[in-house]
Amino acid sequence: MSKAQLFFWVSVVSILVFSSCNMPLNQREVKAPAGEVQIAVEQVAEYRTGPGPAYDVAGTLNPGQVVNAIGRDGTAGYLLFQDPFNSASFWWVSSDQVQIVGDPLALPIIDPPAMPTEVVGATVVPGCPTPVGGGPTPINCDPVADESPEPEAVGGCPTPVGGGPTPVNCDGPVTPVVGGGCPTPVGGGPPPVNCDGSVTP
Repeated sequence: MSKAQLFFWVSVVSILVFSSCNMPLNQREVKAPAGEVQIAVEQVAEYRTGPGPAYDVAGTLNPGQVVNAIGRDGTAGYLLFQDPFNSASFWWVSSDQVQIVGDPLALPIIDPPAMPTEVVGATVVPGCPTPVGGGPTPINCDPVADESPEPEAVGGCPTPVGGGPTPVNCDGPVTPVVGGGCPTPVGGGPPPVNCDGSVTP
């Protein structure tokens, strides 16, 4: 073989090697080890906390990454893989977003985690709202009147304005009932025996 032919073949082999390295995953053959299923990423693919769009997005796989699938959902629409950077974390990726190398149906079916609970809004609890400035929650929620209502009168006479005992008769000044004998003189002294005005010696 001449030097020219040798140079030609070396050039051809070099071109083929370099071109195969730059070929996308879908144009070059990727083989998984026997019994394994690999996930080959061609474009950015989101992975989630569970198998389906209802689960939260946990991160993304970048083009060129290859991870091992360790499980699937019932339809193999989502594959479970172990986080290559954190062996304690496991994520789900849609089969439609990646290239699958191997038979995904050979993977065990993994029960998905519980569905995330959607918070619609705060539950309204009967009763009165807590006062803005703090304090106990009132039992009656009706607006408080500006003025306190008049207390109901409970039998008997009102207390005199200047003080003193409450009278028994509310019609006006109380006239003492003469129960025998004469009234005490205004200037003092013993009550007279005769109350008609005459002085008894």
